[in-house]
Amino acid sequence: MTPISLVFYHNLSPILLQLGPVAIRWYSLMYILGFVLCYMTYRRFAKQGLLALTKDEISDLIVVAFLGLLLGARTVYMLFYNFSELLANPFSYFEVWNGGLSFHGALLGIIIAIAWYLRAKKKPILSIGDLLILPVPLTLFLGRIGNFINGELYGKPVDPDSYPLCVVFPMGGASCRIPSQLFEALGEGLILFVILWVLYFKTSLKKQPGAIFGVFLLGYGIVRFMVEYLREPDSQLGLLWGVMSMGQLLSLPMIIAGITILIWGARKMPKV
Repeated sequence: MTPISLVFYHNLSPILLQLGPVAIRWYSLMYILGFVLCYMTYRRFAKQGLLALTKDEISDLIVVAFLGLLLGARTVYMLFYNFSELLANPFSYFEVWNGGLSFHGALLGIIIAIAWYLRAKKKPILSIGDLLILPVPLTLFLGRIGNFINGELYGKPVDPDSYPLCVVFPMGGASCRIPSQLFEALGEGLILFVILWVLYFKTSLKKQPGAIFGVFLLGYGIVRFMVEYLREPDSQLGLLWGVMSMGQLLSLPMIIAGITILIWGARKMPKV
C-alpha cells in the first residue's frame, strides 16, 4: 500500500500587521503573549495562596526575567553560534534586529535573574521556582509556533513520497522538510506542560523543593536533544565533530542538571 503523504507549502507572513514603518510580527507577539500568560498565572497562584509574592513583586519579577532572557539569549547565541562574527565585529552583539537568540541562553539568563531577585527578597528559590516554571512550557509552545510562522528553524529535507508530512519552506529551497518546529511545540510545549501540572497538583513531588523544576530541565533537555535529529543543523556550524548539533551539546547540561536536582532533592527528603 502506498503511504499517504501530505505536502504543504508554507506561505505564512511573519508580519501580523503593518502600520507604516512599524511592523507587528507574529514572533514578537508570541513572546509578549508568553510573558502575559506567565504573569496572569502567577497572579492567580498568589491569590490562591500558593505563591508567596505580592502583585508588585510579580510585576518586578517579569521585568527582571525579560531582561535576563534578552541578555542570556543574545550572549549565548553570539558565543556559541556566531563567535566568529563577534570576533570580527564586537558591535554585532547589539544588532539583534538581524536575528540570533538562543533558548538555552534565554533560560540561563532567566534562571540567574530570577534567582538573584528572589535571593534579594529573601524568598525560597527552589519552592517558588517549582511554581514559576509551570506555565513556561506554554510559552515555549507559542515560541515554536512563532518559529513555524516565520518559516525558520525547519527540519531536514525528506522524500515527500515516503514521509507522511512535510512542508516546503521559502527559506529552505525547493526541498520538502520536516516541520520540526511543530514537533518541538508539541514535546517542549504541550506535553511537558501537562506533565509538570500533573506532577505538581496530583502527586506529592512538590514536597521536594526544586523537583518540578528539575523535571522541566530533564524533560526539555531530552525532547530538544531528540528533535535536533530532525532539525536542519545551523548553516554556520553544521554538526560538531560530525555527530552532534550545538543544540544537542547545550541540552546535555540541562539533562545532567535535571537529574542532579532530582537526586539531590530526594536525598534531602526526610525518611519515612
